[in-house]
Amino acid sequence: MTLKEWNRQAFWVGLAVLLAGTLSFFYWAGKKQVWFCDEIYTYESANGFEQDWPNASVDQWMTGGDVEAFFAADWDRLALNDITVRLYNDHVPLYFWLFRMVSLFCFKGSASIWIGLSMNLVFYLAVLGLIYGMFLRLTKRALASGTAALLTGIVNRLIIEQATVLRMYMMLLLAELLLLLAGLWVLRGADRKKMSAGTFLYLSAVSGAGFLTHYDYWIFYAVTAALFCLWLFCLGIKKEGKGFWRSWEFLYVAFWVGNFAVSLFVTIRLFPYCQWNLNRGKGQTALYSLFDFSGKSLSRLHGGISGCRLPCSEMGHRRG
Repeated sequence: MTLKEWNRQAFWVGLAVLLAGTLSFFYWAGKKQVWFCDEIYTYESANGFEQDWPNASVDQWMTGGDVEAFFAADWDRLALNDITVRLYNDHVPLYFWLFRMVSLFCFKGSASIWIGLSMNLVFYLAVLGLIYGMFLRLTKRALASGTAALLTGIVNRLIIEQATVLRMYMMLLLAELLLLLAGLWVLRGADRKKMSAGTFLYLSAVSGAGFLTHYDYWIFYAVTAALFCLWLFCLGIKKEGKGFWRSWEFLYVAFWVGNFAVSLFVTIRLFPYCQWNLNRGKGQTALYSLFDFSGKSLSRLHGGISGCRLPCSEMGHRRG
């Protein structure tokens, strides 16, 4: 197969993956009927500051139209600072800022479920494209990469759930994948002994956007940055020994640390309340939830293994 034929096949397979993902998204989104409290909170955080909750008026009948008006964007201004202030002790605000923009510019006066779903569709297709591109880069086989993307991102129940929930989880997954891609670009730059301003700007944008998406991203960022920087540090020592600080690998470690400082500074400037939340609010909750989830998962795994061994040993004992 020539390079031109391979590029053509890769393009059409990728297009088929995106089309299948779009059809799957609309199929499952069309079945969405029930909201849970956090999804309602999304609409309330992005648009609910325009007026009081309808039942604030005592002895008055609250209609479905009243509720929809509360969730809809009706003003002629973005009022992003109002969202920021409302979230001072809760989530970071980027998703809600975007939600407000989509509500005001595309769904003004409506509390349509498609405000959140349309945003998630964009994030979902971007995730599918990244998954397909990564597999294609690794395997060089379009059909195999398309099949892997299909199994990973389209018929995967977990991804479908994240894509149809009116929260920032799909956006969070996209930010995490983009950070991994940034790490790979850094490794490639160090190997080629070349550093570009574009890589620095890209890593800064991905880091800052992730920091403003969810506090769970901060944990993912810390682990990812530590692993990549440790790998670069070890490569520098392997190549230069005691003079590792002269290596391109060490230069990129310093580059990443400086990039983190810039991204953190920008994040704090845009959402200063994150400093409090990291210490006492959502950041601490996210870290606790991670350890609690990991502990329960390991406990279930150990219990499952132990539960399997006991009947097997009893069966052998009875047979004996």
